[in-house]
Amino acid sequence: MGYLKEGGILVNCDNVCEIVTSIVGNDLTVVLSWPLANGGANVLKGTITWAKGAANSFTKTEAEYQAIFADAVAIGGGAVSGGIALPTVEQEVTATGAYVGVITPGYGAAFAAP
Repeated sequence: MGYLKEGGILVNCDNVCEIVTSIVGNDLTVVLSWPLANGGANVLKGTITWAKGAANSFTKTEAEYQAIFADAVAIGGGAVSGGIALPTVEQEVTATGAYVGVITPGYGAAFAAP
C-alpha cells in the first residue's frame, strides 16, 4: 500500500479511480475517489483543501496542480515504503509576486452515491 503523507496524516493512494483538482475563490481543492468494495458506482471521496490569503495567488495553475497530484498518486499507489510526501502548495502576493510560503491543508471525507 502506498500513501501520501503530511505530518501525521496519511492519504491512501491505492485504487484511486478519479482525481479532480479545482481552484474556486481562495481555495484549491483536490478530490480523490476510491471505489467501494460492494461494487457499483458508489465511491468514497476524500478532499484535501488549501486556503490562500485573499490578497494572494497560488504559485501554480489548476492544470499544473492536477498533473502534480495525478503523478504523486500514481507513484504513491505503487509504493511499498512508508509513503511519499504530499505535494506542497504555496502562495505569493498577487500584486508583487513576493513569496508568502507553504499552505497547510485541511482534510475531509464523504460517501458519494451516483
